[in-house]
Amino acid sequence: MRLLFVFSGLQVGLFHGPVIVAFYLSHGLNLQQIFLIQALHYVGKLVASVPAGIFADRFRRKSALALGALLVACGYVGIGLGEGLVFFAAMEILAGVGRAFLNGPESAYLFDELKHMGRQADYERLEAVNFAVVNGALILYYLLSGPLASFGLSLPYFFSAAGLFMATGIALVLPEHAERLHPGKPMQSWRAGFRQSASSLSAAMREVLRSDTLLFATVLSGIFLLIRELNYFAEQPLLSALQVKLEYYGILPAVGSMLWAGASCLAPLVLRRFGRLASSLLLASSAFALAFALTILPISYVSIGLYAAFYVFYGVADPILRIISNVSVRDPRLRSTVLALQSSLSLLPFCIIAPGFGRLLDEKPLSAGFATLTIMAWFSLLAVSLWYGRSRFSALLRKPVLFSSRRERLQSAR
Repeated sequence: MRLLFVFSGLQVGLFHGPVIVAFYLSHGLNLQQIFLIQALHYVGKLVASVPAGIFADRFRRKSALALGALLVACGYVGIGLGEGLVFFAAMEILAGVGRAFLNGPESAYLFDELKHMGRQADYERLEAVNFAVVNGALILYYLLSGPLASFGLSLPYFFSAAGLFMATGIALVLPEHAERLHPGKPMQSWRAGFRQSASSLSAAMREVLRSDTLLFATVLSGIFLLIRELNYFAEQPLLSALQVKLEYYGILPAVGSMLWAGASCLAPLVLRRFGRLASSLLLASSAFALAFALTILPISYVSIGLYAAFYVFYGVADPILRIISNVSVRDPRLRSTVLALQSSLSLLPFCIIAPGFGRLLDEKPLSAGFATLTIMAWFSLLAVSLWYGRSRFSALLRKPVLFSSRRERLQSAR
């Protein structure tokens, strides 16, 4: 598994993360255009998710990992060398498609290989080790981002690409013993594979729509991801407004990643202490309070402290919503498909709203952007309120509600 851990550390490839906005501004783009091409990156990732899964199943996991790393590397080289909005957009889409090939197959490869070796019991431990490797690499890349950018804003992209090219080579030599197909069964045609995937997605959509818990967890995931991504790209204009030197741009996201990793350990404790609905209410209230504080306080180093608090929020929110979604899928055969669908649906709000948010930052002060985040956080509070109302209504009608402790108390009283 050591080779996989090396691959995981290299494929992160985000030396450029903290200076994306500065890079594109230096090439004559405005914030609306920058947010537009970042939205297109996610569109590429979203559209390629299902084809990437089919490819990984037909041509082995390591082939998908190698192809994904190669596509992302080529995209980053193109961005580092290129000019113009259309070209940058095409390269971001290419990188987004590559990221789709890297997301699922990595965990699937680890699980399949451990199963082949009879070490399934080690999966959770080694998945945690893999997460630690990725997070450690991310922190290192962020810290190096600013110093590299001070020599040239294209340099972080070239370093990211170099790591991904090395990851491509490592992926090709990964040992893969698990069979692609069950012995004796012919390989499916592309058309049959597509029909099967479409059928699974349709069943997963029905599963989400039939379950209040999954439906509202998906809504909250979309709102929280939207706040997170918009906040991340607004972080660089904030540092610029505070006249922070370029070489220090990576410090805040590096510290934030540490806080994120540490806070994720608190998620199970919060969930056990408050329950699903109350935990979601706590998350929505926290997002609203932090965004409101950013809005009403003047731009200062206090704003950086609030950004650090947001990283703690992300670290708690993401695992809680994943746990709630995991345990709420009634058909275990659909669990992976439902979670993949939920992840894709969560990207849609950012893809739709990001360009408008960028235009707002072009024309208005940063506080207007933070006010927009406050409104989005208010919608998360509204979603939790609707969730609670729906659960109460379902309990009164004696409908099955997966998350309602009130329903259980009513049944025990009867």
